[in-house]
Amino acid sequence: MAQLSYLTEQQVSEILSVSIRTLQGWRYYKRGPAYLKIGRLVRYRPEEVARFAEQYGVVTTESV
Repeated sequence: MAQLSYLTEQQVSEILSVSIRTLQGWRYYKRGPAYLKIGRLVRYRPEEVARFAEQYGVVTTESV
């Protein structure tokens, strides 16, 4: 059986460079990456976090 790998709030906050409170707010307002509730635990699938970052990420360029 293949082992599933999920990300914690802490890991996702580091990946997306947002606070855990921001993630909690996104969940409350039904925004942000899709997540799973396993009992009281909140977990994110890595592919959902990547999809969210790709869809809503901002690309900037700076002139030197």
